[in-house]
Amino acid sequence: MLKVAVSWHDLDDPARRSPESLIWPRNRHWKRDSMSAIKHISISTANLSTAYHEAGHAVAAWRLNIPLRRKGVTIIPDRARGADGSIFHRQVVSKDIEYDRSNRNVLKAERLAQLSLAGEIAQRRYSPRGMRSYHSESDQEKAIDTLSYFAADARELEAWLKLLHIRTENMFSNPDVWRAVVRLVGELTRRGTICGREATEIIRLAFRTSESRRR
Repeated sequence: MLKVAVSWHDLDDPARRSPESLIWPRNRHWKRDSMSAIKHISISTANLSTAYHEAGHAVAAWRLNIPLRRKGVTIIPDRARGADGSIFHRQVVSKDIEYDRSNRNVLKAERLAQLSLAGEIAQRRYSPRGMRSYHSESDQEKAIDTLSYFAADARELEAWLKLLHIRTENMFSNPDVWRAVVRLVGELTRRGTICGREATEIIRLAFRTSESRRR
């Protein structure tokens, strides 16, 4: 498997802030309610950035036909894993990725790499100045590791990463896609954790709303 160091922040330009008008209080506390298991969280600027990051992953998963698992998406930190938030999705590439070089598996690897890139891109689109390199190191490594099995050399890998980065940026440039991200962010900041089935339904409903507006 090819390994190469890629200067990630050379690949994207500063993105615009969210076009949606959302105002979130900096110190608003949400407690457990009877409808879902909601842990005590504080909505801060950092929480909101994490929400955009994880919502970006989730919406990209829906667009790329990668199903979410039951645990879905959360912005509740997991200190044991060193994660500010998490998304749980099904594995799409072959378990024998080192040996399965079929075109079908290559396309699956591309989708998985885009999913890995989506969190950073959505977070940067919401808050370009708030992004730090450590916010996306793990996701970047996942994308590089996935594509490294199929790239012939460092030049091909770097070009491939740039292409998928551009594709993912263009995905979020679609107003309907970004509206779905914003809708999911609103629910995440209110609830903390959303199961996979419900997150998928929130995203689907956001797209239905966009379609109805155009009629």
